[in-house]
Amino acid sequence: MKYLNIAINLSGGGYDMFYNTIPLNLKNTYYKSCYLTHPEAKYVASQADIIIGVRSGLMDIIADSPSDIFCIYFPFYKRAKYLVDLNAEKVIQGFSLKQLPFVNSDNVYEYNTEQMSEDEIMKNIINKISVIQKEKAIKRAINE
Repeated sequence: MKYLNIAINLSGGGYDMFYNTIPLNLKNTYYKSCYLTHPEAKYVASQADIIIGVRSGLMDIIADSPSDIFCIYFPFYKRAKYLVDLNAEKVIQGFSLKQLPFVNSDNVYEYNTEQMSEDEIMKNIINKISVIQKEKAIKRAINE
C-alpha cells in the first residue's frame, strides 16, 4: 500500500497520522485508524494541520477546515447506468474543492491521477508539505 509511505515519511517529521478508511487489521506504528461519523471527521479535520484525501463527499464536509488540503482525483467510471463516465480532468472541472464558496482555495492542492503516477503524487505532497512547514516556521518567527 503506497499510501503507507506517506504515513512513514510524515510520522518521521513529527506528524500524528490518522486514516479514516484503512482497515483496522492493517496495524502498524505509523498511523491511527478507526471509522468516524461525519461530525467526528469534521472535528478531527478542524484540528489537523494537513488533510490528504481522495475527492469524495467526505471532502465536502471537511473542506472548510483551516488545514492545507491535498485532494486526489480519480476518474468516475461505471457510476450508474445513465451517468456518463468522466475522466479525472472532468471530475476536477466539475467537483474541484476550490470552487466551493467556503473553502480557502489557496490552501487546496489538487492532483489528477491520470496525469501523475501515485509515486509522483506522493512525492509532490511530501515536498509541498515541507515547503508549507518552512513557510509557517518563518511566519511564526516573524510574529514572535
